[in-house]
Amino acid sequence: MFWIFAALLSALLLRGALPVLTALLFFVLKVSLPFLLALFVAYLLEPGVRALERRGLERRRAAQIVYAFFFLLAGLALAAAVFRLDALATGAQSFLHRLAASFEELGDGTNGPLAALPPSLRAEVLRWGSHLYARLPELTVAQVEKLDSLWNFVFVFTLSPFIAYFYLVDAEAFFRFFALGVPPAWRATFAHLLFRIDGRLARYVRGLAYVAVLEGLIVYVGYRLVGLPFALVFAVLTAVFEFVPFVGPVLAAALPLLYAVPLGWSKVLSVFAVVLVAQLVENNLLSPLISGKVTDLHPLAILTAVLVGGELLGFLGMVLAVPVSLVVREVVSVRDYLRVPEGGRPSP
Repeated sequence: MFWIFAALLSALLLRGALPVLTALLFFVLKVSLPFLLALFVAYLLEPGVRALERRGLERRRAAQIVYAFFFLLAGLALAAAVFRLDALATGAQSFLHRLAASFEELGDGTNGPLAALPPSLRAEVLRWGSHLYARLPELTVAQVEKLDSLWNFVFVFTLSPFIAYFYLVDAEAFFRFFALGVPPAWRATFAHLLFRIDGRLARYVRGLAYVAVLEGLIVYVGYRLVGLPFALVFAVLTAVFEFVPFVGPVLAAALPLLYAVPLGWSKVLSVFAVVLVAQLVENNLLSPLISGKVTDLHPLAILTAVLVGGELLGFLGMVLAVPVSLVVREVVSVRDYLRVPEGGRPSP
């Protein structure tokens, strides 16, 4: 079956059907997006539900209590964001003005920080800096347009918590619902595949979430110590970008560093020191202890998946790249398991 699919795929590609395949993949990802986000929420809340179950509460009541606490925290965070919205807008305008002034200072051939560089190298640095500054609005608009519309964005994030609730209340019924369209002869294998995917994704999401929260706390304390404005905003962005392998930490470090440029080079060095310490703690302590080798994917495969996801769905696609890759890996592993002779099969 796999080779038939591969042959059909090759034929379609040779006939120039790549745009059709891309559109089909985009449609499938958009349709499955609420379910993927629902699983993400459910994986984060599942430990709380189990803890209440161990204390004697019925699972449905435990899920309701955890959900009430979750929505309370989400509401407080949203209220805080709205309260800070004016300050953020004013700060963003000030940031862009100061960033432009900083590039002018960098270009000063006599008193600027790049004055000691050779003219050719200084011109190249300025060219790249000006190009990045000019593309900032374009890149921002492009990522927003990936969402298609505000309505689609609101619909997805409204539907996902309800799906997550039903998963928390009865995960087995959730899986049985997806198995209805599978022929009876394949349902046992399909259920086995779903539970393997569920376990792998749960470990990945929870481990990454713990690392993201701790990393956000570390940089928040560091930014406050060095006196960086909007330390909380940059800390939240750092935690969010942690869900994007490789690319995320670079983006999370670039934003506060860019903001610090107009504040002086001593501030840039201070922010860089905070970022460096945070990355050292993450790579040598947090990730090995909490995440470990959950993905078991080659770094090049992860990077490729992140780039493809970003091209298809923007930032959200980059976040979903690794989970989708884990699903594909489990599907392939189950296919290989079914091809092994009965006497030589490993235990599931």
